[in-house]
Amino acid sequence: MSLTTTNKITKCPKVSVGLPVYNGEKTLSRALNHILNQIFSDYELLISDNASNDKTEEICKKYQQEYSSIKYFRRDHNYGISNNFNFVAMQAKGEYFIWMHDDDYWEPEFLEILVKELDSKPEVGLSMCAIQRINNDGDEFDLIRFNAKDDPYRMTPLKLINQIAEGWSNKKRYHLFMFSMFRTQLFHAASKYDDNNVPHPDRIFMCQFALATKFSYIDKVLYFRTVHEQPMNLRHPNDLQNSLINDDPWGYSKTVLALGPFLLNSRIIPWHRKFYIPVAIFKMAWAYKWVLYRGNLSWYFKVPLNFAKFAVKNLRNSLCKNRSISGK
Repeated sequence: MSLTTTNKITKCPKVSVGLPVYNGEKTLSRALNHILNQIFSDYELLISDNASNDKTEEICKKYQQEYSSIKYFRRDHNYGISNNFNFVAMQAKGEYFIWMHDDDYWEPEFLEILVKELDSKPEVGLSMCAIQRINNDGDEFDLIRFNAKDDPYRMTPLKLINQIAEGWSNKKRYHLFMFSMFRTQLFHAASKYDDNNVPHPDRIFMCQFALATKFSYIDKVLYFRTVHEQPMNLRHPNDLQNSLINDDPWGYSKTVLALGPFLLNSRIIPWHRKFYIPVAIFKMAWAYKWVLYRGNLSWYFKVPLNFAKFAVKNLRNSLCKNRSISGK
């Protein structure tokens, strides 16, 4: 693999910030400014440019000339989204590591608060805050919080992995803890993000951490995440995982089938917790049950399938209604 590296860093920092980017000229400067304006300053900023063909390289080199904390990698061709995320993570030298999207941004105290959290809780492997999602114009889309009963710190490993595995249906979005601050040693020992060329690899990736360590959550909005009008699979249709969503009727089945081997091979999961893996596979399969096969079906399959969908939906609504009544 050929790449161009520009490096001015001379010491190991406390935090490594990894920013993978491809054609990010519209939002990259905003992201870089929010990183560089952090109150906490003991960090390195690692940028991995996946052979962008817009002004991304020009922007990165301009910032690199002004700030010695920046290390810039220019890759010789586009290796795909997951590979680029993994590549920049493997360059981290700091005690802690965190990813950032080129179209997201942080409050100035973001790094400082997460560093203090990890410093004060040695049992915690990663820490995250509340997430304000915004649209392309910067308007508020929704607020994602994990407080009270949804706080992952209070969950058992089994409950947490089930919450992540069921993410397609429960909409809890624990997979966004992928953008937590991690202990770098733990992160580098884990199975890699690009080990799975399937749809939604982030859910599989984060399931291993649910069985390996404690998650910490800070109920304060410090992270702003952009929600695009078009989903990822339409914005980057040529990426392998996205092509499986777009073109492979068995795409989500491949996600479910990849979960077990990935977790079994993970070196950071204690052996006794690997007995939870079959439960997580079942939970994920149940979450994806209506999209495990998305091809054309004959009418004698469609009729009972649609009836089953209707029955399950009514049963769920009835259970939720009874639960809300009993809670009054």
